Amino acid sequence: MFNEYNTSNLSKTIKKIIAQPIIEYALSRGGFIAGGFSRCAMFYPESIKNYLLGKKSGDIDIFFPDVESYRAACDYAMNYCLKGCAEDPLYATSNSLTGFCTNILLPASEFFENLSLDKSTYVYNIDHEPIKIQLVNVFHGDQQSVLDTFDIENCKVSIGKKSLYVSKEVEDLENSKTIKVVHNTSPLLPIRIKKYIYSRGLVNVHPHSSELMRNWLISWLYNSWDDHPLSNMFLKCKRRSYHKDEIISLLRHEKLVASDQLSLLFGSLNYDVREYCGYSTYWRTIDPVKNELKRRKLLT
Repeated sequence: MFNEYNTSNLSKTIKKIIAQPIIEYALSRGGFIAGGFSRCAMFYPESIKNYLLGKKSGDIDIFFPDVESYRAACDYAMNYCLKGCAEDPLYATSNSLTGFCTNILLPASEFFENLSLDKSTYVYNIDHEPIKIQLVNVFHGDQQSVLDTFDIENCKVSIGKKSLYVSKEVEDLENSKTIKVVHNTSPLLPIRIKKYIYSRGLVNVHPHSSELMRNWLISWLYNSWDDHPLSNMFLKCKRRSYHKDEIISLLRHEKLVASDQLSLLFGSLNYDVREYCGYSTYWRTIDPVKNELKRRKLLT
């Protein structure tokens, strides 16, 4: 379920960002911004510079009702960047690693007039750092149907030309700094969870998330992603060979990875570290699951 608002409710800074010509054209073709940028724009507009230009910066993801609208926006963006790169090499386009998105890089001056930012918070040499727009060519549909495919409830926020849609659960989740996982089908789920816990301020985990995380871990153990659009990226990967760092970083969150789920992972996350003894070196195997069980005082 969603609440609908008018885009007139957005702050002046956000209105200026979405008035950037490529974004404005995409929205005029029925496109809409959804996910992390929209969440920040709706609930933390004062932090939007940090979202786009910080050391853990995010993109502006634009989804489309159909392939035709996506292609029209790509053509417009490529022509726009072709003209811009004659004066500034920061204007660029490329395909994403997944192959499902077109990346658009633009100088920050296209979005912000004042770039005198704290260098300890923002990336070095801020006036020469690009901002990335992603034109997304999967999950076509209207705002509500696309948001329903998102695997994290907090990200179910979208900005169209005239309307904003926000999941009715998001405000309470954000007020309590709680992440809620609602789908477990994406191979990239732990990457997103880690990002929102460690870089987006969501320090608590909704209890609904644990069962979905269990299902995800089983899919990961067997490298089985059914018909998810990203499944082809992992068909040739060895089982249990990817996302290990992300999974290890999430083990400490007991409401996400419950104690009984740790047994699923025995031996799957082990890694070796080099140790030094005088002039000699040797390798020692680390078992993160065993260490986590000890931390929870379930193993001595």
